[in-house]
Amino acid sequence: MHQIYQRTLGPKHPFTLAAANNISAYLRGIGSAREAMILAESTLRSLRENLGDDHPFTLSCALSMSNCLHDLGQFSAAEDLQRETISRLRKTLGDLHPDALAAQNNLAVTLRASGRAEDARVLQQQVGAAMIRVLGESHPNLSALRRWDLLNRDLEPQPT
Repeated sequence: MHQIYQRTLGPKHPFTLAAANNISAYLRGIGSAREAMILAESTLRSLRENLGDDHPFTLSCALSMSNCLHDLGQFSAAEDLQRETISRLRKTLGDLHPDALAAQNNLAVTLRASGRAEDARVLQQQVGAAMIRVLGESHPNLSALRRWDLLNRDLEPQPT
């Protein structure tokens, strides 16, 4: 889809950029974190320029990029981007939106990986309680939180 969107809609169209975000997440998933990071970085820059810092697509791409930073061992940079993204998600979508909770999940994972186990555990418990209220006990995001797994946010362009 990415190539089709690029050819028919152009490289800066939101659908093209959403597909690029998804490819970045898939690349990360197969262990190509450096390649995923390059794509996430350029996609995030384009989304910020074209849709703004607080657009849900931009914020989802920021999650993807912070996951790449985490995988590359750049925990401080990952944490900074996660905290900024959490703040923007809360402002834009609300404290209990699933994307805001996913971002907090990722921050807990990063805190743990960077050696801040107690801070991570406290955040994991808070996010877990919120996920149970909002998503339910059997939601896959809650399972990921309990396993200390990073969450991705795929984007699905909606027809206009």
